[in-house]
Amino acid sequence: MSLILRLILLLLICTNAVADDTLHALTYDFTVTGLEGSSVEKKFNAISSLEAYKNNPLYSEQNLNKRIYDDHELLLQMLDAKGLYDAQVNVTQKVHNYHTQITFEVTKGSRYKIKKISILMGNAKADVLEVYPFFFEDLPIQVGKYVSAEKIHETFGIIIDKFSNCGYPYAKIKDHSVELVEGKKRILLSIDVEPGPKMKFGEVVVTNMKDVPESFVKHRVPWQPGEVYDHRKLERYREKLTRTRLFDTVLIETPEEYKDGEHVPLVVKISERKARTISAGLKYSLNEGFGATVGWTHRNLTSNADRVRTTLTYGQVLSKFELDYEVPDFLWPKTTLVPAFAIVKEDTESYTSQSIGSSVVLRNEFEDKSDYFYGVSIDHDRAKQEGEKKTANLFGIPMGFTYDQRDDIIDPLQGYLINASFTPKFGRVGDAYFMTKSIVSGSYYYPVAAKVVMAGWARVGSIAGINFSDVVANQRYYSGGGGSVRGYGYQMLGPLDASGDPTGGKSLLEGGVELRVRVLEDWGGAAFVEGGNVSHSTVPNLKNDTLFGAGVGVRYFTSFGPIRADIAMPFKRRKKANHKYVDMPVQFYISIGQGF
Repeated sequence: MSLILRLILLLLICTNAVADDTLHALTYDFTVTGLEGSSVEKKFNAISSLEAYKNNPLYSEQNLNKRIYDDHELLLQMLDAKGLYDAQVNVTQKVHNYHTQITFEVTKGSRYKIKKISILMGNAKADVLEVYPFFFEDLPIQVGKYVSAEKIHETFGIIIDKFSNCGYPYAKIKDHSVELVEGKKRILLSIDVEPGPKMKFGEVVVTNMKDVPESFVKHRVPWQPGEVYDHRKLERYREKLTRTRLFDTVLIETPEEYKDGEHVPLVVKISERKARTISAGLKYSLNEGFGATVGWTHRNLTSNADRVRTTLTYGQVLSKFELDYEVPDFLWPKTTLVPAFAIVKEDTESYTSQSIGSSVVLRNEFEDKSDYFYGVSIDHDRAKQEGEKKTANLFGIPMGFTYDQRDDIIDPLQGYLINASFTPKFGRVGDAYFMTKSIVSGSYYYPVAAKVVMAGWARVGSIAGINFSDVVANQRYYSGGGGSVRGYGYQMLGPLDASGDPTGGKSLLEGGVELRVRVLEDWGGAAFVEGGNVSHSTVPNLKNDTLFGAGVGVRYFTSFGPIRADIAMPFKRRKKANHKYVDMPVQFYISIGQGF
């Protein structure tokens, strides 16, 4: 009996012991004061241990304190990264019934500014400063400015890029130090760069080629054998291959670590795109009405990187069929043969015309995205204006050049473009047997600020060697419309006849400026002023009316370029003899791509 009582007593003691050791789940909330609405607070809440594991069961005060300690250190690191080296973080805890209220009280203190920047460049200093004489001026960190870890690390990347552009592809940041001058709230920043060996471009190996010949890829290398390594030329090489539209992807790989020798081997990995493409487009303006374009392109037609392209355009004013064929590396590398054929029909306010033309041109690339051309052409033009019909059969020798320094073809943000052409033409035109037609145009793009670009354009043209009355109507110069001076109707800017229809001219002068602003990720706006002058003389006559228009527009940015909608009005509305206005009060345009 006594044994049974002892067992019962032991059982009761064990039961009470278990009951006393019952675990209670700990809960908590936390707040941060002193950083209200700041980027530090938002980032801290996103990566905080207390926030990340808040819903995980917690039974140990030791584990809770570990989370608090980790977040305390995280906050200090984030404040240091913002240049708040004097910041303090005080942690308080209030416990009630296994629930803890945690408060991080932040005293930010003053931000530190940079007093001095020292960059040790080793044996590469002379090479780097020769290419970048103002090395320090375009760095994200500047003397007298506030410092932050983000800007310091961004600076590291820019420094390495600059070294890579000067022959040092294996440069790296060896060390850096930040010394605080506490009394003056300044820091001394020192960056030690290990440049590595100076390198030259090595052998180019092309892989994954299927139909496009390897020679096509190698002929477009924008450097000479043994030239000093420059990473910028790799990027230009990749862009040049991409612009051919023969490839889906172009990867240029170099060894990540230096091995031996003075040449960097390059491996170009190509993924060829589908050979055939169908394209389509629409546009609309009040004066020209609707227009539609469809096209078909076959790349690498004969496995020699050649390309055939056809385009059909139908509009209320202009309709045309175009066919051209490109043969790259014709006879010599970087020389392209371009035979072309076109049929054009126009029905404008000034004239109706039909023309057939063909040409054979050789384009010679002398710089990336730039070339000069020369060739021969044959044109048959027939036009009717004011009841009078004129016909011309002309043999031409077109020549000219394109110099393109834009950063992007579809939507440039900086750089410039110059186009020039001069074509002597031979054949009977009225009383003349010879004429010349020339035109020079250019555009310039300047980034005023982040997401703000000031763009300008100009165009001048001249027809010489022939009387104005002998020039076939569709060969004259006209101005006005979506690709010209907005605010005036298509071809409507310039001299008018008695009926208020444009006569065209032998000379042209026009231009404009446009302010482009990117407001959101996919949306932007523009404001512009443009003007033009058309004269019957060979040289623009500025005593004639030079007409101006202005307007605003909306841009929606897509992967294939901006879609633009513009509304513009003329500064001066002209009247006919019956006092009716020739020019509409507003013009509206919708199309794909920037105006210039």
